[in-house]
Amino acid sequence: MKKKARLLMVLLLLAVLAAALLLISKFGKDRETEDETLVLKHMDADAITSFSYQHRASEEYDDKLYRFEKDGGVWYYAEDRNFPVNQSFAAAKAKIIETVEAERVVEENPKDLAPYGLKEPYLTVSISDGKETGTYYVGDYNASTTTYYLMMEGDDTVYLADANLFLAFDMQVWDMIDKESDPVLDAASFEKISFAFPDRTIVLEREERQNDTVQPNWYLLDENGIRMENTDFAAAGQYAKKIAGLSYAREVDYQCAEAEEGRYGFTEPSLVITAAYRENDTPKTFVLTIGGQSEESNIYEDLYVRSSTSDAVFTITYEDLEPFFEVSTEDLLH
Repeated sequence: MKKKARLLMVLLLLAVLAAALLLISKFGKDRETEDETLVLKHMDADAITSFSYQHRASEEYDDKLYRFEKDGGVWYYAEDRNFPVNQSFAAAKAKIIETVEAERVVEENPKDLAPYGLKEPYLTVSISDGKETGTYYVGDYNASTTTYYLMMEGDDTVYLADANLFLAFDMQVWDMIDKESDPVLDAASFEKISFAFPDRTIVLEREERQNDTVQPNWYLLDENGIRMENTDFAAAGQYAKKIAGLSYAREVDYQCAEAEEGRYGFTEPSLVITAAYRENDTPKTFVLTIGGQSEESNIYEDLYVRSSTSDAVFTITYEDLEPFFEVSTEDLLH
């Protein structure tokens, strides 16, 4: 009896062990299936000839379709071929989107796309290599999985995908521009600076340089252009370096048409900074016109600017411009 009982016990343990192994095996296969990335479409980045993107209209973005095409190895903005496209940036976009993947299937043939944000997709992206086209729709963000709902044209399946496609086109069209370099200015060469506000003008003038070892002082000029001897030299002298150190945050228009000047606030500027300087003993002038607040100011706290060295429109952060807006006669005098 004892032997039979032991045998039954052993058989029971073996059965339990076998069942456990079966479950572990099935769980492992399921995990492998879940972890396996689904390749929806692949196009070699070098073969991609065009891509376009369109956002759902919101406070941040318009719903305009933006399309970029490659011709003779050069990327162009389809709407304006004079638009200076950043070639490295465009090539990087093509590389990011050459393979579109999903992490897993959510639902096949869904009756309602609204719960996934795909009835009116947040983002639509199309990619073509001239032979075939892949169009993808990005919906809502799933916070629990840190992924986005995704569909592909011709496929009635809702997927979950990582943020690569979303992040690649979470941008304005001006982010694709080949931004001009910041102006190269030498603060030591500045001789005169003026700050022209709508209601007043402040002028600073540097005294003649006596030698290379002693830094000349900067004076505040009175209404008659006479140097004020009670000028705070330290306070006045800081502005040349601040102007020379300015850098553009973004380029938003490569060529400002006269009809667009009002849009950027240049017809009634909030401030015009003028710096007279010498370059190889040649008198020169740098003018920075500061217009209105950028349309993207809810994201970028900046102002539109343009300079005498370029036809383009840029933005500069308000933080960088604030010292010039706060300049006052009282602060420049002892």
